[in-house]
Amino acid sequence: METTRELIYDKVRKLVLTDTRYHDGVTAMVIATQLKMQRTNVSAALNALVREQKLVKTKTRPVQFLLAASHLQEPFTGLIGRLNSLQHAIKLAKAAVLYPSGPLNIHIVANGGAGSTTFVHEIQNFVEQRGILTAASSPIIVKCRDYADDIHQLDSQLFGEHGQLAHSLWAHSEGGIVVIDHYDYLDGPQRAQLTSVMEAVASHKQPPLIILVSGIDQEILRTQQLIMKIELPDFKQRPWSERWALIRRFLTIEAQQSKRTIRLELAVAQALMLANYDQNLKTMKATITMACAQAYVRFMADADREVRVYLADLSPAVQQALAHERDYQQELAAVLAAADLSFAAKSSSGLSSDSLQASRQQVEPGTSPRSVQVPRSVAQSPVTRHHPVVLYVMQGMGTAQALMRTTNTLSAVNNTYAYDVDLSADSTMVMKALKHKISEIDCGAGVLVIYDMGAIKWMLTTIQGELAIKIRMIQVPVTLVGVDAARKSARVMDVDDVYHLVQVDLNQLNAEKTTKDELIITLCHTGEGGAAQLKDYIDQYSRLQMRVKALAIGHRDELVATVLRLQQVYQIHAFVGTFDPQLFGIPFISMATIFEHSHQQLDQVLMFRPEAGRWDTYNQIYQYFKTQFEYAEVAKLQRVLPPLMDDLTTLYQLTEDQQIGLFVHLGSMIDRILAGKIVTTTAQTRKLVTQYSQDYQQLRRCLRPVEQTFKLIVNDEMIGTLLVILKQLH
Repeated sequence: METTRELIYDKVRKLVLTDTRYHDGVTAMVIATQLKMQRTNVSAALNALVREQKLVKTKTRPVQFLLAASHLQEPFTGLIGRLNSLQHAIKLAKAAVLYPSGPLNIHIVANGGAGSTTFVHEIQNFVEQRGILTAASSPIIVKCRDYADDIHQLDSQLFGEHGQLAHSLWAHSEGGIVVIDHYDYLDGPQRAQLTSVMEAVASHKQPPLIILVSGIDQEILRTQQLIMKIELPDFKQRPWSERWALIRRFLTIEAQQSKRTIRLELAVAQALMLANYDQNLKTMKATITMACAQAYVRFMADADREVRVYLADLSPAVQQALAHERDYQQELAAVLAAADLSFAAKSSSGLSSDSLQASRQQVEPGTSPRSVQVPRSVAQSPVTRHHPVVLYVMQGMGTAQALMRTTNTLSAVNNTYAYDVDLSADSTMVMKALKHKISEIDCGAGVLVIYDMGAIKWMLTTIQGELAIKIRMIQVPVTLVGVDAARKSARVMDVDDVYHLVQVDLNQLNAEKTTKDELIITLCHTGEGGAAQLKDYIDQYSRLQMRVKALAIGHRDELVATVLRLQQVYQIHAFVGTFDPQLFGIPFISMATIFEHSHQQLDQVLMFRPEAGRWDTYNQIYQYFKTQFEYAEVAKLQRVLPPLMDDLTTLYQLTEDQQIGLFVHLGSMIDRILAGKIVTTTAQTRKLVTQYSQDYQQLRRCLRPVEQTFKLIVNDEMIGTLLVILKQLH
């Protein structure tokens, strides 16, 4: 859990970066009011953050606090994939650096060109910003591959002449970072010696953080010390949206360097996304540079024309990748259907040429872009300012695009846009792309959205709140009606029968919107824990009169079947819990969001209109425990649960939602044991405990203070449940 100082720093950062009222600074009184803390305590913490060089304060009265320049951009936030393919790697890196007893050494495994150099740089920034090590700003880097022809020189660097560490790099490593790049170039004896050295320097007063970097197939170093293994994905392992983001970044850099607008033929974009790159981002970057150079020659004489890149500008190997386009039509269309294939010489993001040049010179630049916004397509006429615009949002590929083209042709005003929803796409990604589309096309007077399926409505409602853009919605379920008509036409012989049946179903569809009761489904890894407690909490404090049903996660197929059955009777309002199942476009509210607000604000949260959240999430849960538990003393829970959660969060890298769910589960578990509700150990649990014997022993040690405080025994069945939750064994 966050310390008070961390909490205050996070609040300052959020307000300064996201609220226009506080761009010039925030006062201690504002922070104290929002966090419901004493102003004197807040002032002391803010001044301490100034001494730590995380904040600066103005000389005005009242004094205002701002982020220090070095803290305006948090480490890892600029990485493409930080919320997807790199999310787990970033969590592991942060967990290793912030390990309570001191940073854990790290082993990064990645194929060439996958971004290991940039990732190491981000770790270095994170260490430096958190003030973990005294000399983190000047890491010692040994590139083992550079010594492939001189093994003795490498030995001298790593171990000193005649094995004297005082004459090696380790003599200057205390309190810093040591990077052993291309660790897989070391032979067996060198690895054994490196293991001994790492164990020796671990006893230093301020041992260095050691980062090993090797190929993907390299075994983790055999050492007595804990070492965190982090894998980085290849380009082809990344989601399609990330591939396009990386390609787009390199093309933006090329446009800036050449001071020309670059436009891709669609086939070029498809080929770049489908191609295999033997050195990942390095090869991809070189491929893009060569293609742009080929195209630039054709347009060099005409400085006013955009540089067009055609398929012939790519190497034969990359061109051949287009042969697989048919196999990935849906994936490519989901990313490229509404994509802007034009890359302007002047970016609207405000990036300086210096910063782009610095990015270009990174060894593996593709994983660490700054956000570069491409302008609206030059193929579409600009819209007159201060008028609303129209947006078609339709299911299926090409439906909305066709309607947009027809509308713009007939109206001749070019104020209509389109977004096609891929039926197989992740709802989170759809909402993110839809949000970007709306923010791009809005001219300040609002957006009228014509959509076909009900799942879009909640997305638009959420986006309206986040963007503060006026959005009005009209549902025209033409796709649904068409599918229904097609199926009925295949079963009957008379067109009048089809007409009548479709009309009846359409009328019923409209009626169901007003007659079905709304249902909230609470979810957790165990129905007897967090989901049930969350249901009780909503039942107790909500005044919306919605039904609430608690479900255990089980297998996904079972969850899908259960939700489908419930949809026949209810309109599912939202999932609430520790994980988002991402089913049928149903919105999700995290348990953390529920408990970071007071119970008086519960209905606003459930209706997707939360006020500013509060930090004392666990205090809210303690208050709830007091009203629910008959046997577990909350004062004792407050003593044993925080350190237990710290241990489990460190060991298993739990997300915020997982922490909240586990916190509720542990409190409920203790109360059930004290009530005598103990379930006997099953054969399946005994097998699980044997399979994860090391985790079992760790949990036994972690739970010992709980057992001693409450004078109880946590049996193997309950530990088995904890194993399922912590290791996500579904």
